[in-house]
Amino acid sequence: MSNTLFDYQHGVQLAEQGMATAIANAGKTWQEIATDSVLTVARLNMTFTADDVWAWIESHSLPQPPNKAALGSVFKALSRDDRICATGEWRNSARPETHTRPLRVWRAN
Repeated sequence: MSNTLFDYQHGVQLAEQGMATAIANAGKTWQEIATDSVLTVARLNMTFTADDVWAWIESHSLPQPPNKAALGSVFKALSRDDRICATGEWRNSARPETHTRPLRVWRAN
């Protein structure tokens, strides 16, 4: 009998599927807005988190995606394209809906 309670690869697959669904539901226009927002925040700050990007989006009255998880796909794509990179640091989120979960800290490349 195999134990599927702890299956790292399956967890990775589910995360990838969730991000793909979130970004697809957000649409290409929102993806472009989010990409521009991340790159702008990266230019303006030595380091930044998703909280900084959400603050930028909200302060400029930019549209919100149906699922905020879509922003993770934008970060992943920009990291894969070597436009941003993780610093190895983490900061707790200040947004109440995230329950202060740790956020990766990023910087521009």
